Order: sequence, then structure tokens, then C-alpha cells
Amino acid sequence: MRRFRSMQQAQRFLTVHAAVYDLFNLGRHLVSAKNYRFFRSRAFRLGIALQHEKRFVVELATAE
Repeated sequence: MRRFRSMQQAQRFLTVHAAVYDLFNLGRHLVSAKNYRFFRSRAFRLGIALQHEKRFVVELATAE
């Protein structure tokens, strides 16, 4: 397992990991196949949108 240099670094990683894990991890046994596919596609689109938004914010910050 990866070792962290500080508690703050570990906390940042775990905070992001928890958000991503909750977004993409679905209780497959709790939903029908049709709903599971819908939830997965929605989570995937949201992940892509967040990547583009983050990239846009970084581009604005570096342009100034």
C-alpha cells in the first residue's frame, strides 16, 4: 500500500477517494440491470463533466 508523507496528504487523498468511490460504486445487487446501466452512464458523464470543469478552471488560472 502507498505510504503518505504526512497526515494532511493522506487526508486529501482519502477525501477525494471517498467522493469518487461513492460516485462510481453502486450496490449492484440492490438495483435492476436497466437502472444499474442508467446510473453507471450518468456517473460516467458526471465524471467527464467534472474533468472538463477542472481543466477549464486550471486554464483560467494559468491565463491570468
